Order: sequence, then structure tokens, then C-alpha cells
Amino acid sequence: QVSREPLGGNNISKGTCVKFAIVLATSVFLLSCGSHDLVTKDQGFYKMTVSSVPWLLRFPAEGLEPKEAKLTPDSTSGYFLFSEKKPSSIMPLVVSFYIEPSGNCTTAECLRDKAWARLKPTLKGCEDIHLSEIGNAAIVEFSLPANYLQKHMYAHFYKDGYWIDVHLSQAFFNPESRGRLVDFVKSVSFKAKERM
Repeated sequence: QVSREPLGGNNISKGTCVKFAIVLATSVFLLSCGSHDLVTKDQGFYKMTVSSVPWLLRFPAEGLEPKEAKLTPDSTSGYFLFSEKKPSSIMPLVVSFYIEPSGNCTTAECLRDKAWARLKPTLKGCEDIHLSEIGNAAIVEFSLPANYLQKHMYAHFYKDGYWIDVHLSQAFFNPESRGRLVDFVKSVSFKAKERM
């Protein structure tokens, strides 16, 4: 698995402010490559994958650029980080993706609920908590007003025995911009890999 707490939903330590870059634990060595080696751009979409799945994860590339991409040595799990090129507000929107085996969960809701059960006790000053569904994604969203008015939305997808954990975050967030996050989650899709 990618180096983090299993089903940790981008684990956040107690008393620690949520930051925009995801901090990865060092217990598992990660094979790191340049973002463009692992992320491709085609017809206005970014695409990425891991070796053990028959699909590519894709989403519109407009306004975002890859910042980091890592795979486990066997290439069966991956972490991908993107940031807004020209922020639409004071701070950029940051989007990260984890792709890894789903364990004993076979639905997005199961993945969301397990991840939230581990994440919730580590948060302080968390407000506006909502659990919902957007299309095929099970959602957790909340704000941390004491920490730079941060907004966080986690979208959990399940596909073919894999967990896709999408994390959107932004500081000094305008609540009227929530629709933009929803639209991004709706834009995430999967495309079958082309056979060689």
C-alpha cells in the first residue's frame, strides 16, 4: 500500500493544522518519479493509473498542474498531487488522489465510513461536517475556520477492488464556491486502458 495509515483518509495528527501538501509516512519506501512520467494529458484531461487495474482515472486538466506522483515499488498503489495554476481566490485549490487496494470494503460508502471513523477523532475545531453522496462517490466534507478558513472535501470511489480517495482542500474558502468542488468530483471518471 501507499505509505499512510490504512483507510486513514490522508491521516492528520491530533492538534495539527491540516496543510495542503499531504505528508506521507516513511515506513514504506516509495518509488518517486517526475509528475509527467506518471501523469499524462490527452485532449484536455489528466490521466493516471497503477499497474494492477484495467482502467485510467481521468479528470479535466483545466487550471490544474501536476506537482507530485509516487508509486509503490510494485506499482500497485499510487499517490498523485495537483495544484491550481492561477488561484481563483487568495489560495490555490489543491487536489490529491490515492489509488490503492480497498481491503475488505466493496462499496464507496464502506470506504468513506472507515476513513472518517479514523480521521474524525484527530480533528479539532471541525465544523460544517456533512456526509453525502455525489454520483458514485461517498463524500465527507468539513471546514476548519480557525486554521485559515480551510475547506476539505474527501470523495471516496470504489472500483474493481480498489479505493480511490480524492481530497480537495483550499484555505480562505468562500462557501459560495462549494459548487466548484462538487463539479470536480462529478468530473472524475474511469476509462478502460487500451490493449497493446
